[in-house]
Amino acid sequence: MAAPDDSALKALIDSNIPDATPTQQRRGKASFVRYVLYQLIDWVKTAINGNLSTWLRTSDSTPGGANNEGVFRTGAVTLFGGLTTRGISNATNMVDSIAGQVALQVQGQGNGKAAIIEFHIPGIAIPQLGVDPDLVLKWRPYQGVLAYPLIINELSPLLKLSSTFGNKRISLWDTYNNDHQFFGFGVNSATLRYQVGEAGSNHIFYAGTSPATSQELMRIQGDGKIGIGTPAGQTPSYPVDINMSNPASGVFLNLYNRSTSAQNGALMQFGQKDVTTWTIGCLGTESTFVISGWSGAGQSEWVRILGASGFMGLGTSAPTSKMHLKGTTGHQQLRLETSYTPTSTSDANGQVGQICWSDTYFYVKTTAGWKRAALTTF
Repeated sequence: MAAPDDSALKALIDSNIPDATPTQQRRGKASFVRYVLYQLIDWVKTAINGNLSTWLRTSDSTPGGANNEGVFRTGAVTLFGGLTTRGISNATNMVDSIAGQVALQVQGQGNGKAAIIEFHIPGIAIPQLGVDPDLVLKWRPYQGVLAYPLIINELSPLLKLSSTFGNKRISLWDTYNNDHQFFGFGVNSATLRYQVGEAGSNHIFYAGTSPATSQELMRIQGDGKIGIGTPAGQTPSYPVDINMSNPASGVFLNLYNRSTSAQNGALMQFGQKDVTTWTIGCLGTESTFVISGWSGAGQSEWVRILGASGFMGLGTSAPTSKMHLKGTTGHQQLRLETSYTPTSTSDANGQVGQICWSDTYFYVKTTAGWKRAALTTF
């Protein structure tokens, strides 16, 4: 480092200790006093320069340097007290800054070496904060075998925490300070945990519709109810509540099996614990809609509708008519429980093709009116 400018100090000495006037005596000659002061200044300069010679210029690694040059030491420098740094860059933001033109720089000990800061808490721990050669800012706990990335880095858009299980890994709102009553995220074994703080709270998904508004898409209430398309201000009334405004073709729910190899169809299942299970849906081998239910010994198909013909079979898997009934016994296939007796052939009740009965006749409504056939005993 260059010595400080001493010309102003010497001029001050000259002006305050002038030569004596011829008629006056002075205890010491001014020239002598000046000489002593000059020697003192030179001695201080030499001492300072000798001390600074242990610092090396960053430009060429030689001792000394001017006031505006960067210097360094090869050994550690320990400061007792505070340290204030002042940057020398004119950059308006970090993107515009130039390497070395910052208030504080931490440098590795060679090419490809990590740049690390230690935080020494005497008697407790020495954790570290630094940047590895992969350019990721990381935190290493005291005696830790891993250093954990802290922020999104320039190589990959990654925000990574330590691989540790816990109900509460990211807390967004936390007033109770426990692992259950908070808003945030956690990780359990094979489980990503979305957490709300209480049963009256909601998981809600939104889509922005303007700079000032958002539309609710779906919500999961704290009581487990799910609402899809629920209007603003309303909450789902059922475990799954789909509430849309005139969806395309009136379809609210689409169940589609896209597999072309294992064609198991698309079914919905309904059940009551310890009582029954019913399924409805389409088969995977043909265009067929079926309804199956618990028969007491297993699942049995009770209704089948063929997509190609529209034939419906009750008790048969191969219907041959628009309505095909097949019972276990012939007397349990069709029942008309309520009787009716037309008043005459012109009775206006009924439609063409409908049938009814009384104790004495069997009636059919034709295009010419009601016709009947007498019932006889045998």
